[in-house]
Amino acid sequence: KIPLFSAAGLPHNEIAAQICRQAGLVKRLEKSDNLIEDGEEDNFAIVFAAMGVNMETAQFFKRDFEENGSMERVTLFLNLANDPTIER
Repeated sequence: KIPLFSAAGLPHNEIAAQICRQAGLVKRLEKSDNLIEDGEEDNFAIVFAAMGVNMETAQFFKRDFEENGSMERVTLFLNLANDPTIER
């Protein structure tokens, strides 16, 4: 879990998108018979949640994840600003 808290005027959307683009598993190398092999599988997913964002911000994240190829491992939970507050 990586919560991001920000204030107006800071590039929080770009930072969150960059974290998702660059996120991955650290791979451990194993030695066997003088060979170094990658012993990890690439089972990795991101659950991205944004609360109370406007439609422009929601579209920014969707577009960024699709353009950079990270959408295949991202699950989006977007609560829009115009959604009822009881849903938050």
